[in-house]
Parts: sequence; C-alpha cells; structure tokens
Amino acid sequence: MSLFQGYQLGLNDKSPVILDIGEAYTKAGHSGAGGPQCIIPSVVRERSTGNTIRIRDCFCDTERLYDALVEHLYTIYFKYLLVNPKERRVVCVESIFSPTDVRETLARVLFNHYECPSLLFAPTHLMAMFSLGIHTGIVVDCGYREILSVPVVHGVPLVAQSQCLPVGAKALHSELRMLLGNSTVRCIDGIERPLQSLPNDTINEESIEDIKVRACFVPSRERAESHRQRNSDEETPRYAPSMKYPIDNRGVLEIPGEVRESLMELMFQLDDEQRSIATTIIDAVLQSPIDARKDLIGNIVIIGGSAMIPGFKHRLMIEIKYLLNNTYNGRLSGDLLRFHDSPSKENYTAWLGAAIFCGLEVLDLRSIQRSQYIKLGSVPDWCTVTQPQIEPILIKQSSTTRRLL
Repeated sequence: MSLFQGYQLGLNDKSPVILDIGEAYTKAGHSGAGGPQCIIPSVVRERSTGNTIRIRDCFCDTERLYDALVEHLYTIYFKYLLVNPKERRVVCVESIFSPTDVRETLARVLFNHYECPSLLFAPTHLMAMFSLGIHTGIVVDCGYREILSVPVVHGVPLVAQSQCLPVGAKALHSELRMLLGNSTVRCIDGIERPLQSLPNDTINEESIEDIKVRACFVPSRERAESHRQRNSDEETPRYAPSMKYPIDNRGVLEIPGEVRESLMELMFQLDDEQRSIATTIIDAVLQSPIDARKDLIGNIVIIGGSAMIPGFKHRLMIEIKYLLNNTYNGRLSGDLLRFHDSPSKENYTAWLGAAIFCGLEVLDLRSIQRSQYIKLGSVPDWCTVTQPQIEPILIKQSSTTRRLL
C-alpha cells in the first residue's frame, strides 16, 4: 500500500482531528499520523481592524477570542486539513494551567459554530508521556513565555510541585535583538552600516527566530564558564566563527560568534533568585513524594521548540549533575539522571501522544458529546471531582450484535 493510499484510508475512516494551539504555533492533523499535517503561527487577521494579532492577546476578551478562534479554525479545517468539521471528533491538547475562559470559548466555537460531534481536552504533559509509554516522570515544557516543569506520578500531574521559570522563547528573542544591536550589515550598495542605523523593520520577529534556530547553539559548561569569568585585561577569547545572514533586499547581516554562543546562557545562568531551568527540575523532584523521586529523576521528558537548539539536552544534563553535587549537597544522586529521547521532534511530542491516544477505544468515553454540551452549557474542568453523567455510547461488536458501554 502506498503512502497516499494509506493517508486516504485514514481520511475515509473519519479519524479525529488533533489540535495543539500553542502561544506561538498551532499543530493540527489527523490521528494515526506520524506528525501534524500543518504547523502554522497562532495568529489571525482581525476583520474589524485588518491587523495581525496573536490569539494569546485575545485571552482577556472572550468575544474577541471567539472571533479569533473562528478565523483560526476555519483556516485549519478548510485550508490545511480539508475536512468537514461536522464529521470529525476533536482532541485539543492544552496546558493544565490554561485559563477556564479559554477552554469554554474554544468549546463554544467547536460545538456551536462548527458543530463538531465530540471534544476532548488532553493535558499537554500527560500526552507527552503517553508518546513514550511511561506513567511517571517530569515533563519540561520550554514554551514561548516560560519554562514549566511538571512532575507526573502514575498519570497524575502534581500541580502544587510544578515549577515555572519566566524565560521562554520570547525572552530569547528579546535578548537576541539586543545582542545584535552592535552588529553590522553590508548593504546592497557595498557599504557596511550598523544595524541600529537601519529602520526597525529590517529584522522582524520571523527573522529573529530564524537566526536563533540557524545560528545559535548551546556551548559546553566549561566553555561558558571560561568566557564568563575572564577579566577585561585578558586576551579576547576565541568564539565560534561569525555567520552571515542574508536580509531580503537590504544586505547581509554579520552575526558574531559571541552572540551565537551566549544567547542560550539566559536559560542556564542563575537569575537574581538563584533559579534556572536546571533548578526548576531539581526543585520539582525534591518537592514531590519521596517514594517517587527516583522514578521522576530517571524519566525526564523535554518538549518545546527551544529544546531543539543544538547542545541543549547535553548542557542541561551537565548543569543538573553539577548542581546536585554542589548546591544541593547530594540530596539526589546524579547517577539516576536519565533523559528520554522523544519519538518525534520536541515541538510536537505532545501532539503525537494525543494522536496515539486517539487510537484507544476509551476516547469516546472520555470525550464530551455535543448533545451533552448543549444540555450542560459548559465543559467540565480536568480536575473536576464530580464528572457529569456521560451518555451511553453504542459500539459495534459485530454485524448483528452490539455492546452497550
């Protein structure tokens, strides 16, 4: 069977649609696939003003968020997935810390506007572990605004023990723009000019992200310490070679080697509160039940786009071992430290776990049906103790008999 025939078979089977609406990018596709069918920016163009805005910027206004989600989902359904939303169940991957108003607005859009038959909100951290087949571990989500370390014990996220560091991709982009302020641009007329003397739109947000991905990397701890502790009288250290980045219709930007090496130090250096990405993981483990700490430190899952920078995981492991042996005085053994290799790229690991989860028969039992939503008028939260009564679902067992769940 060819790849195209197998893909058509999945479409004819009315496979559920998996949505992962992140702050920077949205991943969407069909269940059973090895990856999302599209990864697009989480931005929409407002009809009233014509401006392009992030969906995150609409969280404070539910009506504005409703209109933004309608436009965003219309693009996903009819431009990329090419399916009828009335015929497809939906699984939405979301953070356990997502505001309730956002869940309710998204459910209102899917059930009332697009009339999808059922909807399931799947926690991001559980789906990331589901893709690996483990039930206990720490999921470190390197998101757009923050780094979130959530311990999960036997499939239950420990919210009180979760740790957050407000250093995400957004902070990296701001730092990179500041570091590039002294760089030079060889314009198309052959004259070198400082980047600061050029218009502000010379380097937009997309170019900043592209430079971060293509040019920057995470150096070793020894190399970073040697650069940080050098005196001003010492000889200039040898950095990585500079890199030339072409700018559309403007010229060529020269990215110094110091910028390439020093950008990612923002995540690994201790801040004013003596916290870094490594301390969030250790603190999350130490605040968890003592009988689960061994399994937690031995099952670390890294997700998020920033984790795809070369050298990220190796440097993180070295930082954790260094802190365990020095700052934390051996309260945990560094020999137990283990990182899992994700079965996919780190930016859509949670999406892949949800796609695998959709292959189970329990999907219909965990989802809320449209008829149930119309009757209740709201979606139960993931931590609700008293779940509403779910309507019985008939599943075909054979051509003549049926089994009532």
